[in-house]
Amino acid sequence: MVLNMKRLCLTLGILAILLFHHKGHGEDPSISIGVSEIPFLLGRTPSQRGPYNDALDKISILGQEIEIVYLPPARAEILYARKNISCLFPGSLESVDGKEHMIESNPLAVVHAFIFSLDKPLLSSNLTGQRIAIRRGFTFGGIRKLIDAEFVEVESETAAIKFLMRQRVIAVIGYLPDILGAQKALKLDDVVLHRSEPIYSANEAFICHKTHKNINFVNDVNRLFPHKD
Repeated sequence: MVLNMKRLCLTLGILAILLFHHKGHGEDPSISIGVSEIPFLLGRTPSQRGPYNDALDKISILGQEIEIVYLPPARAEILYARKNISCLFPGSLESVDGKEHMIESNPLAVVHAFIFSLDKPLLSSNLTGQRIAIRRGFTFGGIRKLIDAEFVEVESETAAIKFLMRQRVIAVIGYLPDILGAQKALKLDDVVLHRSEPIYSANEAFICHKTHKNINFVNDVNRLFPHKD
């Protein structure tokens, strides 16, 4: 009886070691980065490539297995929250819940958001009760709570500008590079969009869940893109 118990304990111990060994080796070593298209900044097609594509190309030399996943912003945020993807780019932890469990790289750029309109520059106070187009998944520092307006969520800045041109909204909220890229994509470079004073500024960085492999990745990114004073 004692011998059988010893054999059973030995067998269970070996199984536990094998399971631990399998789990360790089964961990996914790749870094998955959720990105959203921004015309002429971060494009899937060669004709709409931009500087953020160059940044993604540059990190490919890090020697890690990196997977770039193109997603709409709202979908990217959902998958990131579920930890189905490792990182988001471009992004900022400034207005993210649970950021103590995340890590952010050095910013590759700082971008400013404005209120864009057709006839004249508008202030936040001019927008009370008005319809405003805003890209789904973008918070702009919680702007929806700061302005008592009807926010029309759209999938892209190009859709937002189309709404503005058709006078379905009085204004568009967006980051300047994104809006300029959308105008170029729509061949509306000659259309003057008036803009307010900046209403929000954000870092454009890699944000990742704080795991060992992601910390190593962000440290490598920081060596590629040193902090600019």
